[in-house]
Amino acid sequence: MKIELGSLQCFFKENTGMYIDDSLRKAIDYMLTCYRIECRNGYFHKHNLGNWDIVEKIRNNTILLYFMLLGGSKIDVAQWEELGLTEKDDFDEICNSITEFRNNKRSIEFIFVMEDNKEIKAIYDKNRNCIKYDEFGNKYYDCMIFITVDDFSERTYLELDKGIKDDQWLIVERSNVPKKIFGLNRKGERVILK
Repeated sequence: MKIELGSLQCFFKENTGMYIDDSLRKAIDYMLTCYRIECRNGYFHKHNLGNWDIVEKIRNNTILLYFMLLGGSKIDVAQWEELGLTEKDDFDEICNSITEFRNNKRSIEFIFVMEDNKEIKAIYDKNRNCIKYDEFGNKYYDCMIFITVDDFSERTYLELDKGIKDDQWLIVERSNVPKKIFGLNRKGERVILK
């Protein structure tokens, strides 16, 4: 495989479908041409290391070119992990499953099976749970907050309206992820989430 900039430019020209739109493809092609002429051929050699201005120019243009190539390309979400653009986090996936179940099934009732096989019935606290986003726009969770209950009866909900006791809070974090997680659907049936 040829790795010269000219070959790279030909690759991008031939694969027009990989760009978000054609005007962006033309702009990136132009940038690659300028980069090849101004920053690569005859410039990026050891004799330039004494001239810091040229080194900074090459570095800044290289970073800009990387951003344009990645930002302008159509990258399928399934390929993000393969390309190393995101890190897979089991805790975030569990939290996404809980949030998705809560939103789709409209249920806030969950059963957690802890490491000691103890079952805990809990209600999702919609007022204290929120998705956070990092500087790259990826969502993540520090924790999820639930209220533990003895059962899911109407009496239990009426008591919760009066106030929640301190010992009823259950904070699920990366350090105490339950062994199994079930969501209860509208019929009261268990749906396994983990």
